[in-house]
Amino acid sequence: MATAGTASDAERQSILNAAVRVMRRNGYAQAQIGDILAEAELSTRAFYRHFESKDDLLLALYRADAAAVAARLRARVAAAATPQAQLEAWVDETLSIGYDRRRADRAAMLGADVVRRTAGFAEENARANAAIAASLREVLAEGTARGAFPRCVPDEDAPTIHALTWRLVAEAIAGRATLDEDAARAHVRRFCLPALGVPNA
Repeated sequence: MATAGTASDAERQSILNAAVRVMRRNGYAQAQIGDILAEAELSTRAFYRHFESKDDLLLALYRADAAAVAARLRARVAAAATPQAQLEAWVDETLSIGYDRRRADRAAMLGADVVRRTAGFAEENARANAAIAASLREVLAEGTARGAFPRCVPDEDAPTIHALTWRLVAEAIAGRATLDEDAARAHVRRFCLPALGVPNA
């Protein structure tokens, strides 16, 4: 038998999933709470048990996606055996946000201009970027400590690598990519590895 907590969590997740489906069909501006609840087959009361407003639902959705991205990055990095492989895993996983069409479509939906104007979005976005950048800084710091990145200054190099990689991701999400995924990966490595002092990069 499901506990009250699990039932409540399942109900909340059902609303989040329904919101994604409705937003994909109608866009955020046209997605009404009633449409979301009809999709989820839940009541208005169920909605307000979990969210204060449609904007609150959107921020919860964005927060959950950001946490999933950060967790995937950390898992990919942790599975890599060497500092260089960890850096490459970070780059590969980050690029996949833009080059995997399903992930890119979701990112485009949650990053649309109308969504970005939602109160509280800027703070959520800043937190998400900080978590992604922190995982990169950890990779660089460990690689520097182990002598794999002899020219690296983690606090300075992490924002640079992050910015370069995310520019390519943003272009891919927007459908304006000038490089395919393999070329984008090679481009990031061509700039980053020599700058970090990787021999024969």
